[in-house]
Amino acid sequence: LNRFGMIPRRAGGSGFGSMARLAALHAVISAAVGTVQIDAMKHDIQMMQGSKFDTVIGKFRDSSVSTIWFYHPDNPRDYTFLEEYNKFAGWMKGMIRVCAVNCAEDGPFCKQQGVRGEKDTPKVKIFPTHPVPEYFYDGQLFGGALSGKIARLIPSKVTLIGNDTAASSFLAAEPTKPKALLFTE
Repeated sequence: LNRFGMIPRRAGGSGFGSMARLAALHAVISAAVGTVQIDAMKHDIQMMQGSKFDTVIGKFRDSSVSTIWFYHPDNPRDYTFLEEYNKFAGWMKGMIRVCAVNCAEDGPFCKQQGVRGEKDTPKVKIFPTHPVPEYFYDGQLFGGALSGKIARLIPSKVTLIGNDTAASSFLAAEPTKPKALLFTE
C-alpha cells in the first residue's frame, strides 16, 4: 500500500495485476475476520428458516417472547456480534426463543421481515406476546443491553392470592406442578 492506502499500479501495466492483488487482499482480510457459523453444540441459538417461521415463532406469540437475529455469514459486524448474541441466548435459555436467520440463504424471508441487505445486518427483531407488534431492536448490540430490553417483555407467571381460601384452591390446583408461596405485608 502506498501512503494514501491504495495499491500502487505498475508503470505501463493494464491494472489487471492490481485487481488481482486487491482480490487477494480482500480474501486475506475475510479469512482473518471469519464467517458466522452457528453450531448447535457450541451455541444456544436456534437456526431458523423463513418457511418455519409460523411453526417456531408465530404459533407461540400468544404466550412467549422470541427474537430473530438476521445476519450475513461474511459480514464482519455479524461475526463480532455472534458471541454477544450467544451470551444473550444463554441468559435467556428456557425463558424465550432465541433464533437466527442466514440472509445469504434465506434472502426473500429477510426482505419480507424488513432487512434490506448485508449492510443492514446485524439486526435483531423482537416478537413480544400478542397484541404488541413485532419491532426491530434499536439499542446497543451487546448481550446485557438486549437482555435488559427483553426481560421487561417476558410475561409474568405470578398468581396473586388475596385470602386463605384462595391459597388453598391455588395449592390444590394442578397438584403435580411445583408452587412457591411468598408472604408479605
